[in-house]
Amino acid sequence: MRRLLGEAFPNRTNYLLGNWAGQLWRFSHLIAVGDLVVLPLKTHGTFAIGVAAGPYQFRSDAPLGTQHVLPVTWQRTEVAREEFQPDLRNTLGSLLTVFQLTRHDAPARIAAIGAGKPDPGWRSPAATTDSTASAEEIWAQVAAGEQVMLSIRDLLGLWGFSRRTTLSLDVVATELDERGIVTRPPFTRGRIDSVVELIALSTEPAEAEDTTITAEQDEPETHHMSVRIRNILPDDRLPVTINSDATLLDAITTMLGYGVAQLPVLDGTHVLGAVSWESVAKAQLSKSNPTLRDASTSPVHIVDQNEDLFGRIDEIERNGFIFVKGDGHHIVSVLTANDLARQFGTMARPFSLLSEAELRLRSQVQKSLPEQFAQHTPKWGTAPTFGQYKNILDKPEAFEQLGWPLDHRRFLDLLAAVVAIRNDLMHVSKDPLTAQHLNAIESFVKMLRLVDQMS
Repeated sequence: MRRLLGEAFPNRTNYLLGNWAGQLWRFSHLIAVGDLVVLPLKTHGTFAIGVAAGPYQFRSDAPLGTQHVLPVTWQRTEVAREEFQPDLRNTLGSLLTVFQLTRHDAPARIAAIGAGKPDPGWRSPAATTDSTASAEEIWAQVAAGEQVMLSIRDLLGLWGFSRRTTLSLDVVATELDERGIVTRPPFTRGRIDSVVELIALSTEPAEAEDTTITAEQDEPETHHMSVRIRNILPDDRLPVTINSDATLLDAITTMLGYGVAQLPVLDGTHVLGAVSWESVAKAQLSKSNPTLRDASTSPVHIVDQNEDLFGRIDEIERNGFIFVKGDGHHIVSVLTANDLARQFGTMARPFSLLSEAELRLRSQVQKSLPEQFAQHTPKWGTAPTFGQYKNILDKPEAFEQLGWPLDHRRFLDLLAAVVAIRNDLMHVSKDPLTAQHLNAIESFVKMLRLVDQMS
């Protein structure tokens, strides 16, 4: 399949051809009857969920673009994005056309949604405490010296929060401190679905010293949460690897079967090199019977999961991927350019919407209220800050100048809500926005687009 693609598309890169081959192989050979299928409906912004009802078919007489067919019995055809919890919704945004979704109990959760039930969510296998346990039950377990481990998401949920924001960080940190409890690692670090342990501060001097240091180290992170590589890694999946004594055919089959484009080559736990579709193609062009060693590239790029993500973007773009090592110095993930594109697409959407909202407000206020616009523009800027527009439009007579057929007070409430989300997103939280917050921004922008067309 890879060879045929190369002949049909001679000007495409080896990396892209390998990506296509993997997706075509999965679509034609790996999807079995009875497998769940999720299809994004890009024209509606919704999803369809169904079950594969037959094997792959090629219809030579069908119009170009519709010849590759997989029969599906659809259960639901208008599933809103908000029905998926954030972790599952973000994963469904993959840039791959065909991929297998396994992380965070995805099959069982999608089956529930397909049956019209709520997304049951995911609980990390590392967690020792039921996510439905009450706060009082958890405090009692910690006080009794029991091991209490739960996800950061569930920890925040004890106070009714779903993201790490200025308010949630202050409330959670204050109450944990009052109860003499710290988390290891600090709950300000890592992905929101990563697991932390709740520990009671010991009265014994030796233990108290270590734990107090952890608490002190946690304080500055409530104000500064940089994006580390670990922030975008999956929580429940180790990378697919291959032993150095395997054959090249084994490596190719593994990459196709698991839908990966790179494999770490290991000797025990030591990384000897990497195999990718590009390295396989080069080996096959240079030798008639290449071995795994011929197709392995060395040295490989291995980075620590605690490193700054943005400092490694150029390297990932240049090489296509990097290997990531965990705290135990073993490989915990492969981070690819596709992963970055998918994550940044998810991360960039709210920023893009907020930017559009600010530009539309700026245009209308500058046109209709030039004096107030100039008055609220700081000396160091060219326009008022996002939050200043609420002050500019606070008076009814100023709002009337816009000529918008909207309720004044309701508009200010909606603007204030978006400003609050924007401030937390810009200055505090690196957690994905909840569906409710993202919907608030999207709805606000849609409203501005509508009144823009009318003015």
